[in-house]
Amino acid sequence: LGTHHGVSYAAFCEAVRRGGLPTRCFAVDTWEGDKHAGFYDESVFAGFRSFHDPLYRDFSALLRMDFAAAREQFADGSIDLLHIDGEHDYESVRRDFETWLPKLSDRAVVLFHDTNVPERDFGVWRLWRELLARYPGFEFLHGSGLGVLAVGADAPLPVAALTRADGADAVRRIRERFACLGTHWEREAELRFERTRVTVLERDNAELRRQISEAVAHAARAADDPRARAASAMRISAVIPLYNGARFITEALKSVFAQTLPPSEVIVVDDGSTDSGPDLVQELASDHPITLLRKSNGGQSSARNFGIARAHGTHIALLDQDDAWYPDHIEVLARPFLEPAARPLGWSYANLDEVDEAGQLMIRRCLRLSPSPHPKRDVDDCLRHDMFVLPSASLFTREAFDAVGGFDESLSGYEDDDLFLRMFRAGFGCSYTDEAVTRWRVFLRSASFSPRMAESRMAYLHKLMRQFPDVPRLQRFYTRDLLAPRFFPMLVHEYTRALQERRVTDAQVAADNLLFVARRHRLKVRLMLGSLGPLMRHPELAWWLLPVVDSLRPVLRRVLR
Repeated sequence: LGTHHGVSYAAFCEAVRRGGLPTRCFAVDTWEGDKHAGFYDESVFAGFRSFHDPLYRDFSALLRMDFAAAREQFADGSIDLLHIDGEHDYESVRRDFETWLPKLSDRAVVLFHDTNVPERDFGVWRLWRELLARYPGFEFLHGSGLGVLAVGADAPLPVAALTRADGADAVRRIRERFACLGTHWEREAELRFERTRVTVLERDNAELRRQISEAVAHAARAADDPRARAASAMRISAVIPLYNGARFITEALKSVFAQTLPPSEVIVVDDGSTDSGPDLVQELASDHPITLLRKSNGGQSSARNFGIARAHGTHIALLDQDDAWYPDHIEVLARPFLEPAARPLGWSYANLDEVDEAGQLMIRRCLRLSPSPHPKRDVDDCLRHDMFVLPSASLFTREAFDAVGGFDESLSGYEDDDLFLRMFRAGFGCSYTDEAVTRWRVFLRSASFSPRMAESRMAYLHKLMRQFPDVPRLQRFYTRDLLAPRFFPMLVHEYTRALQERRVTDAQVAADNLLFVARRHRLKVRLMLGSLGPLMRHPELAWWLLPVVDSLRPVLRRVLR
C-alpha cells in the first residue's frame, strides 16, 4: 500500500523473481502523491511502469486506485505480507491497518514504513507502539525505521524468531547487521550511478574538446583584453590531503576532473594512510594527471602545507577528501580574480550544499543559515562567529598564503578560520559568491566531530585571546563580548554530551574548559555558572541535573543572549 517510485516494491518483486516463488504481488497507489511524499505528475507512474513491466508483470500487477477501492479486490484471509506506506499521520495509518486486517491470513506479516520518524504530523511511530501491546514485533531503526509485525497466529518461523529476539545486545546486533546490508546496497547503487555517469562523460568528451578548441581560438582573439591576460596568467593547483579516506577519495578526485575550468595540476598528499586510499589514487593516476605525495602522519594542516609547498600554481584550490566540487567550482571562484581591485585580492570563497554521509542532499546553500556575515568586512565579524570560509569552497593566492605563513600545524580544527583571519589582517581582500560550488559532507565520523577538534577549539581560543587582548581604554573587550559568547555554546554542548554518554574524564575536561570561558563571559553568565563549578567537576553528580537542564533550556537561551 503506497508505491511512489517503486523502490521497496521492486525489492519484493526481485526477491520473488530470483527465488522462483509462486507469489503474487500487487502495488496499490494512485500515483498522484500526498502531503508527505509531495504531489507529482504522470512521469512518476510512467517511469516505474516502464521499469516494472518487462521484469515482473507475469506475477505482479500495478493497481492504480485508492486503498479502499483496492481492498475490494482481495478475499478475506488471502494476504500473507502487507507493506503499509501510505499517508503517515496517525489516523490514516491506523485506518489502513484496521480496514485491511480482515484480508490478512493466519501467517500474515505486516510491515510499517517510517516507524522512527517522530516529527511533523507523522504518527506511524505512535501506532507501532500501540500494536506492540497486541502483537509480537521487531523494529529496525535505520532508514527512517521499519516495523515488522507478526499479526498471524501462525507467522513464519524466521519472523517469529526475529520478534522474540531477547536482550539489548541481541537486538543491537540484528539492527546493525541489517543497517550494514542496507548501506552496502546503497553503495552498490551509487557505484552503478557513477559508472553510468562515466559513460555519459566519455560520450560528451568529443564535444568538450570541440568547445575547448573554440575557447582557445576566442582567447587568442581576446589577447588584448586585460581580463583575458589575467586569466591566462592564472595557474591553479588543486591540493587534496588524504588520510584513510578510501571511501570518498575517488568521488572527490572525479569532481576535480569534471571541472569546466580544469586546474593546472592536481596534488594528493597521503598523510600516512593505513587504508586503500593511496592505491585508489594510483589507479586514477593511470588515466589522469595526479601527483601523489607521501609523508608520515602529521594532521590535515601539515598535509596541506606539504602539498602547497610543492605546488607550482599562482592560486591554490583545496579540497577535503570527503567533499566534492560542482563542475563550475573553479570557474566561479576564479572570476573575482579577473576583476580590477583597489587592493590585492587574497581569497575568493562561495556557498556550499551540505550532504550526509551517503552524499544525499541535506541543505542547499547552507551558509545562509549561519550567523556569520559574508564577505568579511571587519575583525569583529571574524571573531564573533565561526568564519565559515571552508577550504573546500575557497580559492586563494599563493602570495597571500606565503605572506601569512600557511596553516598553523598545531591546530587540528579551526586552522581554516586561523588562516583566513590572518589573511584578512594582513590586508588581503576577499570576495564572496552566494552560489553553492561544493558538496560539503557532514557526518559524525568526519573531522568536524572528532575529539581533536574539541582540543583544537580551545587551543584556537587561547591563541585568539593572546592576539586580541582587551583594551579597556578603547572600550574593546574582545574576550568578554566576542570570543566568550562565540565559544560558550559549543562548550556547553560538549559538556552535556559527555555527561549523557557517561564519559567521566571527557566531562571533567569539558567542565574545566566551560568554566574557563564562563569566568571571562558577561556578568550574568559568570554569576550563573560560578556557583555550579564544584558540581560540574563531579560528572557523577552533575548527570542527575540533565533532565532539569533540558527543561530549563528555553530559559537559559534567553539569559545567555
